[in-house]
Amino acid sequence: MAWRGVHVSQRCRLSLDNHCCLVESEAGSMRLAFEDMAYLVLDTPQVSVSSAVLAALAEAKVLVLVSDAKHLPTGALLPLQGHFRQVGTLRRQIAAAHGLKRRLWQALVRAKLVNQAAVLNRVGRKSGLALAAMAMRVAPGDPENLEGQAAREYFSQLFEDFRRRQDGDVRNAMMNYGYAIVRAAIARDLAAQGFHPALGLWHDSVENAFNLADDLIEPLRPVIDLAVVRRLEARDPDDGEELTLDDRRTLAGVLTLDVTMGEECLAMMHAIERMCDGLLAALNARSPARLPLPGLRL
Repeated sequence: MAWRGVHVSQRCRLSLDNHCCLVESEAGSMRLAFEDMAYLVLDTPQVSVSSAVLAALAEAKVLVLVSDAKHLPTGALLPLQGHFRQVGTLRRQIAAAHGLKRRLWQALVRAKLVNQAAVLNRVGRKSGLALAAMAMRVAPGDPENLEGQAAREYFSQLFEDFRRRQDGDVRNAMMNYGYAIVRAAIARDLAAQGFHPALGLWHDSVENAFNLADDLIEPLRPVIDLAVVRRLEARDPDDGEELTLDDRRTLAGVLTLDVTMGEECLAMMHAIERMCDGLLAALNARSPARLPLPGLRL
């Protein structure tokens, strides 16, 4: 089972050597077994990667992310060949009834609000009970937009003097970075299962190539938020409002954080795989109960 996350931030060359990934840099060289790698983040333009390595990474189902000039994830390597029943999965996705989509969205929003409540409780803020109660009121399709109402209360309690999506705020930058990492992982597993990531259950923007990933990420966002809170606590106050290398490495590691599914505890990257498998089962059975949803580890 893959367990290692690799974050590359210095000039180096990645090549294939004896069925391993050979990393050569000024500091020396090392070999990485593809089967041990869960994700690879290329966080510098000064990386040279052979096509043989890219093919091996895709075959081993390693999540590969490239970053832009601001060090934010901007692209991912997705599998070209997905599930052996890829066409059948895509037909199920397209044919999903609106009522089923509404109930799946209800389940996702409920899980998100429950996890937000757990985060507030974990960090000693009030309103945890209020958000948990709000989660139980979410109806199919969330016609009251309780997700939006809960978000306003949640972020006002989680951070002081905070506005989501405000430029120049390192807290937003951290969340955006963590969300991008997890979103890419979900898109990768959806494609591997045979889904088209652009065809969402509830998100349906014509400009969004990852609507379905944005549906499934919702219950995981609070887990990322908690990782941001912990990183802020450990951060040097003099680091400023730009993401540091340590920030990026820490947030790339959210995929290895433990979450719960029922009575089981597992790494987020494996929970994502379960969710994508469960989504297909839910569509086949026309039952939202078949979609396993992650919770915050106690």
